[in-house]
Amino acid sequence: MNKDGLIREVSESTGHPMTVVKDVLEGIVGTVQATVCRGEDVGLQGFGKWGRFVQRGRTARNPYTGESVEVSDKQVVRWKPSVPFKKRVNGE
Repeated sequence: MNKDGLIREVSESTGHPMTVVKDVLEGIVGTVQATVCRGEDVGLQGFGKWGRFVQRGRTARNPYTGESVEVSDKQVVRWKPSVPFKKRVNGE
């Protein structure tokens, strides 16, 4: 499902116009992005948590030349699903 499909589904299930659902969804996404970029976690109870983590640098290998390449530390975003969500996915 893509963004348009999600907007359509939420609009149908809540009875709210698609334009309102789109504005709310874009507001949520923008707020989550801004908050995680500031280094704060965002958690939605029953759904999951987004957070920013440091991926440690490492020595990698160029697949074409076989040469060793140093990869520096970088910031990455991770999403961890909540326990109830994991259970629902597994049919528990």
